[in-house]
Amino acid sequence: MDSFDSSPSIADGVLYVGEGGYGGLFALDPATGAEQWRFDTHGATWASPTVADGTVYIASDAVFDADQEDPAPSALYAVDAATGKERWHTDFGAGENSFSTPVVANGTVIVGVTNPDTNTGYYLATDATTGKERWRFALDKAPWEAAPGANGDLAYLTGGDDPVLIAVDATTGEERWRHKTAMALYPKPIVAENVLYFQSQDGHVTALDATTGTEHWRTMLGWGGAPVLADGMLYASGWGNLFALGSAGDPNAITLASQPAPPATEPEARTHNSRQRGSPSTDRSPGVIGSGSQPSGRHPMRRLRLARFRSSSFSAAAAVTARTQPRKRSIPGCSTSPGRVMSSSRRSSTTAHR
Repeated sequence: MDSFDSSPSIADGVLYVGEGGYGGLFALDPATGAEQWRFDTHGATWASPTVADGTVYIASDAVFDADQEDPAPSALYAVDAATGKERWHTDFGAGENSFSTPVVANGTVIVGVTNPDTNTGYYLATDATTGKERWRFALDKAPWEAAPGANGDLAYLTGGDDPVLIAVDATTGEERWRHKTAMALYPKPIVAENVLYFQSQDGHVTALDATTGTEHWRTMLGWGGAPVLADGMLYASGWGNLFALGSAGDPNAITLASQPAPPATEPEARTHNSRQRGSPSTDRSPGVIGSGSQPSGRHPMRRLRLARFRSSSFSAAAAVTARTQPRKRSIPGCSTSPGRVMSSSRRSSTTAHR
């Protein structure tokens, strides 16, 4: 065993985690850490496993695997959650791997696949029971660690280096709608009460109608990770701060925020209006963009301030600290045929174990 690099998943009292380096999937007792079983994925596993209906799904990376003598290609594996026995695996193409956490939607397992040499990629969808390929959806650029989301019959494909979010039919891969973002999009989108939330690398947190893709609101919090929903509140990070935002159904919610103590001196204040749309300025104060909302007031940088912004569907109050600008990836792209369900002559290889 080399190291645990994926975030763990817990289901039915068991903790599942992937091993980087030489690869592997482990089932552990969450109370003691005792190993219950381990499974050889024949490649590094960087992303979190997904557990659904008694099966653990995890993708492997044989391209950057520490054991280059293992001839097995990168693959998507389905493993019995109780016993650790393989149910099936679907191989990716030569030179392809996955850094993506799978999602299960409507009996379909969906995972992002990347070709690191060309910075191209696609989403692969397989039957959750048999591993047989159902469809694949090409992107302009590689998804890398981008994680798809799902809600009912729809799956939401985050573009990774391709700054786009695409809703598709989970069973057929047919595109329903797409939403462009200003910068790359990696974190998994989440859905509650038919509202889809996500945070792009430019620092915006956005709420869309999960069915139609219509934008409800968009607010600048700064570069952060994946938002989390709990008890009617949306929690998100940005430039070192933690924000609690009222959900779309609770426009009068009060928000909370935490940040380090402000410094002794403060630079000159900037107004929200100095920020250009889609391009964060040196003022880190959040401002909501959407129907009926107008950011107002002057907010000095590095000062703990409480600011409240209202729209027909959103209210937020937050504390803000100046941080460094978000780092943009600079991996050269390679043009493909994006935005369509692929029908490739090089189909993925599926092996079932019964």
